[in-house]
Amino acid sequence: MSYKSKVRDFPMRKSTMQSFAYCQRYFYFQFIAKVEQDKSVRMPLAEQGTDFHEASSTFYDKVKLWKEPEVEYYRTLLPYDTAIDDCYDKFAKFEVNRMQQILDLNFEPKEYFMPLANEVFVELPEQNMFGTIDRVWKSYSGYPIIQDVKPRNRKSRTSLRRELAFYIYISNEYPPLADKFGPFEHFSGYFYRDGEFWVEKCKKRTMNAMFGWLDKIDYEIVTRNHIDDWPRNTYALCMGCPFRTPWYLESEFKMPEIPTLKKIRLRDEKLQQVEGWETERPKPAKQPTKKPDGENGWKRSK
Repeated sequence: MSYKSKVRDFPMRKSTMQSFAYCQRYFYFQFIAKVEQDKSVRMPLAEQGTDFHEASSTFYDKVKLWKEPEVEYYRTLLPYDTAIDDCYDKFAKFEVNRMQQILDLNFEPKEYFMPLANEVFVELPEQNMFGTIDRVWKSYSGYPIIQDVKPRNRKSRTSLRRELAFYIYISNEYPPLADKFGPFEHFSGYFYRDGEFWVEKCKKRTMNAMFGWLDKIDYEIVTRNHIDDWPRNTYALCMGCPFRTPWYLESEFKMPEIPTLKKIRLRDEKLQQVEGWETERPKPAKQPTKKPDGENGWKRSK
């Protein structure tokens, strides 16, 4: 595949695409306004993901290839954390099965079990594109695979394919990776909460969709002139958003506050003190039931 990205005024990363798809108001705060994040707001899932990335990347520095592949041994090379112990257990089992396959095929473990590259930062300053490649593997067929470590498998892999296509492109444009291991045409994901692995070839339409997504972000940055032009996607994870505090405190943003469960309860208690307020929603009026034989203007078809 031969592609060439245009020079972009805005630095593009995989996190750029993720944030834009996740919540455009979050994207605005993080990349456009560059608002300081509220460090007191903890995001446990994100912290667990960071811990798993670090532990799984250092695992390959500790493992002894001459030892028998056993789950008990591989598990000792990983930390113990009650929050994600099951993820480490699944990872150990997955790697034991993979090593056993390599041995059964009479392949060299150092060549096929160990990653070709691990946690590589890729920068293309001339195109303003950056990213960190989690792993580069050598497949059993000999071609290289770009891998991204993700928490869970997705029912729809459209956005995941876009993100991995971004990695394919910047890896092929980065000489230290491309000249040594490339060209890259295959990407994969390891989903540590599911213990699953997925790989496929990057198709031309996926690469085109990725560039189209980057062009859309570029266009929106140029054409949107006010914070109100960046809609927010409100759902449960908003309570762990590091930009929650500026929404409350910075008057220039004029952001409506996100109601917490406590505030909702206080609101309901105040409403209950108001005379005539009903605690239950009024039920909608029933629609008249359609009857045959011409009643209510409806006739049975013959």
